[in-house]
Amino acid sequence: FKNRENISKSLGMEIMLYASAQRQISRALEMMGVKDGTKNMAVVVVGDDSKDVESALTMISEQIDGEQDDTVLELWNGKTDVVQKTFQISEIEIDTVMKKGDFEKALVDLVIERVALLATER
Repeated sequence: FKNRENISKSLGMEIMLYASAQRQISRALEMMGVKDGTKNMAVVVVGDDSKDVESALTMISEQIDGEQDDTVLELWNGKTDVVQKTFQISEIEIDTVMKKGDFEKALVDLVIERVALLATER
């Protein structure tokens, strides 16, 4: 936002676009948005002061009667399939990037690449 190179007009939507590696708001919302029946969600808090960020996370958790669980960031077999499909990562790409049989690292690297490439697609 400081450089005025954003895709959307709001920081929240910009975060969702980058998290989904999409340029289309409708596609990002379809992939990452809250839907009826949603039981799990990710919350992103942006701030300069870590105490303010922690305070905001605590307040949000209390408001939605939820709890912070960073295990959402971990990968496991079923989740790797969903991530690979969601970000349209082919087996050929995985094989090309994979070193020493580390499938999860290859998958993470390719997701990061998708997100990074979004900034260059102007």
